[in-house]
Amino acid sequence: MEKPSTVDIYIGLMEDITEKTYTQWESNYKLNVDRISKDISESKFYASLRDKLVMINGEYKKNHRNIDLINFDKTIKIDKKNFNNLIEKCYRWDVLENEKWNDNTEEWQKTYEWCFPPYCYEKIPDLVRTRITVRYIDGVDIVINSVKEIAMLCGLEIKDDYFSEDSGYYAVHLDVKYPVTIITLDWDTKQILMNFEIQITTQIKEVVNEMLHEYYEYFRLNPIKDENWRWDWQYINFIPSYLGHISHYVEGMILQAREKIKVELYGNR
Repeated sequence: MEKPSTVDIYIGLMEDITEKTYTQWESNYKLNVDRISKDISESKFYASLRDKLVMINGEYKKNHRNIDLINFDKTIKIDKKNFNNLIEKCYRWDVLENEKWNDNTEEWQKTYEWCFPPYCYEKIPDLVRTRITVRYIDGVDIVINSVKEIAMLCGLEIKDDYFSEDSGYYAVHLDVKYPVTIITLDWDTKQILMNFEIQITTQIKEVVNEMLHEYYEYFRLNPIKDENWRWDWQYINFIPSYLGHISHYVEGMILQAREKIKVELYGNR
């Protein structure tokens, strides 16, 4: 079995391995993520998270002269990963980032656990996800600690990942291990622990990420190979990457300026 050079070739390979069609995978995937999204949105954890964010925002307003911390218009709305985006992520997992293809033999393929549906539910962390957008960067850790507290009270395992990538992408992802029931391609049921991803970002970072989303997606499938790209001001990666880094720096400066003004105008009040 040769290493697939494109997503389409990879899809054909997975059809042979699973003995199912692309259409069957897609229908099964949509059925499962719809059921899982509904289950999470009606859970005690989700309700507690929503209530806690309202409380956090109220406390922040008291301490920072009536300034809201959380943008509720864009916060904790359940989102489901698009199936085409899932396939691209599986391709990155199984092919682009899979060093086993460098082996001289194909023995590893007999026991390798492929990521492609229906095996993706325990591997891909953001099939079902939500986002919490805070106004200032100091709110990130406040929200992280609160979400962890709620998860522990609900008996759920949780871990955090802080992202600060060369591409200029900054965010914190909280992965909550959530018990769900999935329907297999053979219409059986299976109990698993699936990651429910909570992305925490800031208002400025959200604007930058929305603007550069297609760029981030492109470079995930086409990794940068030239390590000296940072010196090439004309390179396609140069401006979007440093725009992400600059915005992160500016957020820190905004907070420092806010605290300095607060002290100079109001003292310790």
